[in-house]
Amino acid sequence: MNLHHHGTVLAIVCLFLGLSFAGAAYGESGDGYSKPGDFVTLLGREKVQRDLALAAGQAAAAGEISERFRADLRAYYADLKKPKAGPKPGSAEDIMAAANKRISALLSRDQMNRLIQIGWQIRDGEALFDEDLARVLGMTGRQKDRLSKAGEKNQAERRALMDKMKGLRFRAEEARQEYMAPGKAAANKRLLAVLSPAQRVLFAVLKGDPIER
Repeated sequence: MNLHHHGTVLAIVCLFLGLSFAGAAYGESGDGYSKPGDFVTLLGREKVQRDLALAAGQAAAAGEISERFRADLRAYYADLKKPKAGPKPGSAEDIMAAANKRISALLSRDQMNRLIQIGWQIRDGEALFDEDLARVLGMTGRQKDRLSKAGEKNQAERRALMDKMKGLRFRAEEARQEYMAPGKAAANKRLLAVLSPAQRVLFAVLKGDPIER
C-alpha cells in the first residue's frame, strides 16, 4: 500500500477546495463508546495500525488516547445522572472532538489522510452525510435532499428490523450480524444511489486501496 500516494491524492483535493478534515469524526463496528468509522475506534484496531505503519510509540499513544476518551465519556455520562443546578459543562461531541485533536497531533499528514480514507471505506454511504465530503464530491442541494430522505427510510427500516429481532434468539454475534447484513447492504445501496457515475468514481478514488479485511 503506497501511503504517500494516497495521502497526496487526498491532500490535493483538500487543498484545492480549501478543506480541513483533521477534526472529522469517523471503527468498523461501534463498541458502545463510539460509532462505526470513528477515528478513536479505528485507531485501536490492529489491522488499521498495520495499514498506517504506526511506530511502537504511536501505537502505545493511540491506546492511551482511546482509554482517556472512554474514561472521559464515562465520567461525562455519570455526571449527567447527578442532580445539579444550571447547565451541564461540555458534551459528548466535545469529548470526541478532543480525542480527534489528539489523534491528529499523533499521526503524520499521510497517516491522517489514510485514516480518513479508511473511515470513508467503513462508513461508505453514511459518509456522504459529512458536509466536507459532500462538498468534495460536488453534491447538489437536490442530491442532499434525496440523501436525507434515503437516510430517513433507512432509519425507519432499521427500527422495524430491530423490533422484529426482539423476538429472535441468535447463537452468536456472527449469526446476528449475518441476519442484519441484507438490510445494511440495501441501506448502503440506497444512500450511494444519490451519486452520479462520475461522483461514484471520485468517491472510490478518495477512499483509496481497500483496507485488509
